[in-house]
Amino acid sequence: MNNKALVILNVLILLILLLMIYNFYEINKLSEVKEDYHRELSYIKEDTKKLNERLNSYILETELNSKVPVKNEITKSETVKEKISESNNKSEQSSTGNSDSDKKTDSSVKDIPAENIMKYTVKSGDTLEKISMKQYKSRAGIDLIMKINNLKSKSDIKIGQVLNIPEKLE
Repeated sequence: MNNKALVILNVLILLILLLMIYNFYEINKLSEVKEDYHRELSYIKEDTKKLNERLNSYILETELNSKVPVKNEITKSETVKEKISESNNKSEQSSTGNSDSDKKTDSSVKDIPAENIMKYTVKSGDTLEKISMKQYKSRAGIDLIMKINNLKSKSDIKIGQVLNIPEKLE
């Protein structure tokens, strides 16, 4: 009877060892699968980054190529308000075929001489708030920048877009 108990105990120990070896094998197999997933994930992240760069480049190129050349000659006496009114009239004529030269720009936009305007090209990550903080050290210029550049909302700026920025808040 004592020998039978020893044989059963040895068989149980052998079964436990076999289960431990099997579990060890499964754990190693799962860790290899996990490493493969991490490797594939890093490739996907790299590809996504490259695709985002290509997409941004394509968007910028498309926007730059699709815009009508802007008249750069501004006389010193010509004001931003006149320039805005002129561009509004041109866009209305091209979209409707009618000339509304009597239409006025927002009365809150002051007459700002062209020599007091600087050009700023929007870069990746720029917002109107960042541009205003950079130029005026406050958020107070956001509305003025929006009105001068005829923007409907703060998110209307695009990478590569050239904005007219008054040198001083008035």
